[in-house]
Amino acid sequence: MTQEERYLADYASRGVLADLSELDIDTSAIDENVLASGETDGGLYGIATGVNVYAMLADPKIFSEAGVELPDDTTWTWDEYVDIAGQISAGTPDGVYGVQDYGFNEPGFAIFARQRGEALYTEDGSLGFSEETLADFFQVSLDLQANGGEPDAARSVEIDAAGPEGSLLGTNSGAMGVWWTNQLGAISTAAGRDLQLLRFPGESEFERTGMYFKPAMYYSVAKTSEHPEAAAKFVDFLLNDPEAGALILSDRGLPANTASARRSPTSCRPSSSRRPTSSPTSRTRSSTARPCRPWAPVTSSRSSAASTPRCCSATSRRTTPPRSS
Repeated sequence: MTQEERYLADYASRGVLADLSELDIDTSAIDENVLASGETDGGLYGIATGVNVYAMLADPKIFSEAGVELPDDTTWTWDEYVDIAGQISAGTPDGVYGVQDYGFNEPGFAIFARQRGEALYTEDGSLGFSEETLADFFQVSLDLQANGGEPDAARSVEIDAAGPEGSLLGTNSGAMGVWWTNQLGAISTAAGRDLQLLRFPGESEFERTGMYFKPAMYYSVAKTSEHPEAAAKFVDFLLNDPEAGALILSDRGLPANTASARRSPTSCRPSSSRRPTSSPTSRTRSSTARPCRPWAPVTSSRSSAASTPRCCSATSRRTTPPRSS
């Protein structure tokens, strides 16, 4: 089975997942930090399919049409983000906005809180952020609505429900939006042109950087499986076989085992899927040919974000809050 990080600790604590360290699954090619993200309560209950980064996507063409320069994503602040979005809305036709609202996914707030030295949860599972930080996060959206940088609340809900392809970026109706890096290909395809990955604003504004590597999904095996050996063999195939890597590409994030993608005999074959490029300031090309070289995860310009994946830094190792009952 595959599952998201929100549920791994909960399922593991209920005793419904097998300890993968006791099964015949080769994890030797997986970064130790990526592998450790699936550990909880003394066992390995999930192996990350790959890692993702929640990042800002930008449409250079709309920036150009609005007469606004792309920001320096190593230094831009949240105030500059609001101002830039407002300038783009003012400099483009009606129905084109500076940015899509970011308030629908908690990773955006996690980054915002981490920049201020806070977190979603503490080690004991209680809330790790202040009321002031939460209020400041939503104030950014209010400021963007006030200066016209993003659509109003009702329209924002409709746009969010349309998914990546129906987003402002995907419909050429917005210059910026926050998305997971593995969604870049789908949004760029929908837009029909190059998009650019940027760091979040505020990464050099506060105590530390906020962006982080997150396991895209986890492979797990049910503890009650009647065929644990076959399940383990299947997970091993998904993680390590070059053909699996060629099929999955970056759909589940930067693969946990990047070597499997590099070894694939079909890794240079034309495809409609495109993988994220090597840095938060590089572009995905409109060509459908896959690059024939490994790509690297996003790294921060500051020392607090490591160059190797740090999959558990967004929240505490326990990825779900304590149950209320």
